[in-house]
Amino acid sequence: ASRGLLSGARAVSPVDGFISRVDKNTGRVLIQVVAKPFELNAYLPGTVINVVASRGVVIESTGALIQGTVGFGGESFGVLHVTASEPTDVLRAKSIDIASHGAIVVGGAWIDESALQQGKQLQVRGIIAGSMEGRWLEMARSMGFPIILTEGLGKLAMARPIFKLLQGQAGREASISAITRTRWGITRPEIIIPLPADSKPALPP
Repeated sequence: ASRGLLSGARAVSPVDGFISRVDKNTGRVLIQVVAKPFELNAYLPGTVINVVASRGVVIESTGALIQGTVGFGGESFGVLHVTASEPTDVLRAKSIDIASHGAIVVGGAWIDESALQQGKQLQVRGIIAGSMEGRWLEMARSMGFPIILTEGLGKLAMARPIFKLLQGQAGREASISAITRTRWGITRPEIIIPLPADSKPALPP
């Protein structure tokens, strides 16, 4: 046995790791700790182009970007499920069926109170609509999924170009962020619809 270490003695390491050095004179063992990786889901699919020390990474992606006016909730992603046929169609509970489960529901005009409850029950990943009455604000904040309004509060139809874009991308996966800040570093809610890598345009100067 080495000096300082009894033959047959057993010691349990307090951490996960591997032996990187053994000092035969003192019997000391140096264990290099194996850190558990910190997993964080990316907000959108893409390519990591830069690592910002102690902050995160920069992801490059190609796709369509739509900025909303008001949002409630955080970030989410899922398949776009368009329930409206026109941007003037009101999003009601009957529009949100089992096909909406796990999807981002796209309505037309304003969101009815019943649609919020139905969305929660069917565990949608998010709701996008033109507007919503101000009296449903507290309910919207407690839904547990992101809600994006493209036009704002009230009873407003979604702008036709935005509706047509979303309608044309139905069935595609999208990333949405309902985070809204109106002061000190303005942040608008956004919808990002990634496009296939082979359709990537040239980067601007």
